[in-house]
Amino acid sequence: MQPVMKQAQQNIMKSRMPPIFADEAVIITPIRAMKDKDGNITKEGHVVVVFVDMTTQQPVSKIAMTTTTAKNLERALTNSIERLEKDLKSKDIPIKPTEVTETSTKYIG
Repeated sequence: MQPVMKQAQQNIMKSRMPPIFADEAVIITPIRAMKDKDGNITKEGHVVVVFVDMTTQQPVSKIAMTTTTAKNLERALTNSIERLEKDLKSKDIPIKPTEVTETSTKYIG
């Protein structure tokens, strides 16, 4: 793991930021086109993910990212979901359970 990512992972684990519940996601892909003085068109765009709590019908988070980050997120989500589904189907107890340092029952939504 890269040193920057390792530090980010450690900071995430130490964070006291409570999770925010969202049960829907809306994807927006705005594209901006520009024409230069020679008539050539240049396009740029990004991916925006809006997470929504359907109980309150309110957006709880809006994240804008580059297409590269979105592709990495897709890959990470796919791998994580496949691993989770495999673990949930398994009758085995995990060898090393996830460590929980603090339990919070606060709901922010």
